[in-house]
Amino acid sequence: KAGRTHLVEVQVLRKDDTVALAAAVNQKMVVRWTGSLAKDFKSGSPMGRWLYFSGNRYVPTQLAGAKFMLTGGMAMQRLMLDIDARGRVRSAIGIDPVPACGGQLEGETWDLFSGAVASDDNRYAILDFTTGNRNSARWLRHMVRRSRETTTEAAFAGYLDAWAKEDFAVEVQEAGFATPMLVLLGEHDLAFTREAMETTYLAWYQNAELEMVANAGHYPMQETPVQLATRMEAFLSRHA
Repeated sequence: KAGRTHLVEVQVLRKDDTVALAAAVNQKMVVRWTGSLAKDFKSGSPMGRWLYFSGNRYVPTQLAGAKFMLTGGMAMQRLMLDIDARGRVRSAIGIDPVPACGGQLEGETWDLFSGAVASDDNRYAILDFTTGNRNSARWLRHMVRRSRETTTEAAFAGYLDAWAKEDFAVEVQEAGFATPMLVLLGEHDLAFTREAMETTYLAWYQNAELEMVANAGHYPMQETPVQLATRMEAFLSRHA
């Protein structure tokens, strides 16, 4: 509603034939999202009252005047650009986030990730590496199983293309965002480093700050949920 601040969680990998962008605005607001961020809804879609597409941009329609606090990664940044975050987003939190330049995976790394669409062994290897080769095999197998249960291969492949191949870093840099942003990075995340966050998020967002999450890799929401929530609450309380 206009005049209120909404916490919007920008996620992907819903169980659908396409990648889904899920946003919590009091109730779930789901948007179909492809690698180009362009997917038209039929006029009868129940989500039509929330969003419409213009080219390859999505724009909230019934939240005019509302303020937002965003969490997420690459999709979060795309949303900031598309709703003009300078006036509407009060704060943002990136959790082990992919920068706006995308992953741009190549060679053996691309083979590993693209192979994970069909291969559980690849998914296991990725989970193990991105959490620092330190978590139990039982937990890794659980994560692979949950990945299979909650996504389709089409969704997995679409999400991979989105974060590995998209690049809108120039748009972010030209926007000159002063939005308060907290970047949370697991200390054992081998996919992203402190230096990578400093040369992207901290360089591109004027009021970005970086905090390391102890005893976590790429998935602090599963590895250290209480610590993650505590960090998020502290930041949001300063920028409500």
